[in-house]
Formats: sequence, C-alpha cells, structure tokens
Amino acid sequence: MRGRVRQARADLAKVRRDQDMLAQLEEALLQAAAAGKDGFDSEGADRLYLLAFTGYGLDWGKLAHDEAATRIRKSAIAPELVDAWTTGLVG
Repeated sequence: MRGRVRQARADLAKVRRDQDMLAQLEEALLQAAAAGKDGFDSEGADRLYLLAFTGYGLDWGKLAHDEAATRIRKSAIAPELVDAWTTGLVG
C-alpha cells in the first residue's frame, strides 16, 4: 500500500511539473507577441523560454544533445517541448 501511495505521489508530481512547464511556455509565447524594442518582444520571450527549459532540466548549454533528446522523448509533453524549442528559441 505504501509503495502505491509513493508511486501515486511521484506521478502527481510529474503531472504538476509538466503543467507548470506548459504554463511557462505559454507565458513565453505570449511575451513574444508583446511590444518590444524592435516590434515584438523576442528578447523577453527568449529569456522566458530559456528559464522554462532550464527549470525543467533541459539546460541546453550544459546537456549533451543526445541526453536532451532522450529527456524530451520520455516526457509526457514531448510535442509541446519540441514545438516551443523550434518556434521559440530557434525560430
């Protein structure tokens, strides 16, 4: 019984972490549409994307590309992570 409770708590923590990440990615996307120095605030959005990814354990400056890809594939929100990476930080 205790093992199942521990597992349920761990599963819930993962879901909450993913929900928090999705909220941060949405905030970064909205920031990209805000007014900035040269039109849209891409600098502010990039900063928020970087903070979100780093906080999620995907520090692109420190992780090997293979390790980052593995972590993304294992994530329940993999499509959203890939989309945010390609449209936010790279796009």
